[in-house]
Amino acid sequence: MTKYSSEFTPCKPKLQLPGGRVVKYLTGVCMTLLLVASVGGYLYEVNRIAAKGFQSRDLEKQIFALQQENEKLKITLIEMQTMPVLTEKIEKLGMVPSDKVTFYDSASQVFVRR
Repeated sequence: MTKYSSEFTPCKPKLQLPGGRVVKYLTGVCMTLLLVASVGGYLYEVNRIAAKGFQSRDLEKQIFALQQENEKLKITLIEMQTMPVLTEKIEKLGMVPSDKVTFYDSASQVFVRR
């Protein structure tokens, strides 16, 4: 043996602290990261749900407005189909009433054209 071999002492790893403090430290860091990630995920989901609520409320308002417009158009259609309006349109177009009306009964006779 050499004179230096008796003085050799193995060095301790740097990660180990006395009393297992590294394990406690890493556990605390992991728990803190988990807590921060959980709070971040919760805030993200709450924000997403709130945004969907606003979108659904806007769509409900749009549906209500379209229903109101549909009702107005139905009333306008009924008004346009009344007899005074139709009579006015007939006069503007210059139509005259017909005196003789004959109807053709196609059920009694059969016609073939070649």
